[in-house]
Amino acid sequence: MLRRPARALLIALAAGVAVSVLVTLLSLSDATYRILEKYLNAVKPNVILVVGPVLPLSPSQALQLPHVEKVVEFLITDAYLNCTGRYYYVLIIGYPSFEELEGLIDVEVLRGSVEGLAVAEPVEELYGRRCRLELPFAEPLEINVTGVIRAPALEEVLSKSKLAIAPISELGAEPNALALEVPPDKLDAVIEAVYEATGGQAYVISQRSLMRFGQVVMIATKALSLFVGSLTLLIVATFVAVLSYVDVKGRAWEVGLLKAFGFTSRQIALSYLLQSAIYSTAALALGVPASLFLLDLARGHLSSGGARLAMMAEALEPSFSSLLTAVAVTYVLMGVGAALPAAAAYRMEAVEALKEGE
Repeated sequence: MLRRPARALLIALAAGVAVSVLVTLLSLSDATYRILEKYLNAVKPNVILVVGPVLPLSPSQALQLPHVEKVVEFLITDAYLNCTGRYYYVLIIGYPSFEELEGLIDVEVLRGSVEGLAVAEPVEELYGRRCRLELPFAEPLEINVTGVIRAPALEEVLSKSKLAIAPISELGAEPNALALEVPPDKLDAVIEAVYEATGGQAYVISQRSLMRFGQVVMIATKALSLFVGSLTLLIVATFVAVLSYVDVKGRAWEVGLLKAFGFTSRQIALSYLLQSAIYSTAALALGVPASLFLLDLARGHLSSGGARLAMMAEALEPSFSSLLTAVAVTYVLMGVGAALPAAAAYRMEAVEALKEGE
């Protein structure tokens, strides 16, 4: 390393970039799960949502299922809100009454006029306008956007689209979903009973099932991030291994001379592993601060972009487990790269090595 400082610096920089990629990807995968977890926590643990193209079972049937304490009908459907020639994709949530919505899922409702359609941010700039609501199941409705209803929990869960809430009677549609309130310890039993009652035709959603899905997402994103980041680092480790192996073969006489002076094969092999450890430490010293700096820049940029982006910014904080994983992967892969030249130096006989250098 001391004989070729420029090459050593280049290797350390390349490995540092690879470490930065690895830490950043692992932090992003952690952030994905943290954000998803916040959305999932918006669903109460004792509520089961039963959704179908049409109402999968009647409220009276649902109440007859064991352990069901309360049933609320509602409607979920895609729609387009056309205001002054501009279309807004919205997810319509229709309820018989907002009191039932508020009581069942703990959302804070700020009431405006409910004579027309009530919409949530960021569609609230339409307040006071006359709009055309185009639904897939009925004729278009001419409505006045007369109020804003804020339902933070629902808005978080359904954040992929804008959210509109209106009484079912205003939409001219039949409910296609039920919310069942059950004891938390009876959740699985009620879900199984719903599947049996609907012949498996309904979509059944609970916080527990969503959490399980979230864990699958976390494992998949973590594995993908680890694979891509490790692949980047492995390319650098392979580059170091090839250079070091060429050095061992090209300077065989030095290895032979060291062995003639009494250095053991093990000591010489360990010197290459020590060199790899130095490269790994330098890469971590360069790559980890670089990734933290990039993540900090991203957090600062997202923090000024509204509530949802601020939540993403908060989730971008790298975890200790991600940093620990990056350290372990760096030392292991760089160590594997050093194994080739170390093994070559270990197997080299002193006399033959000296002859090769003549």
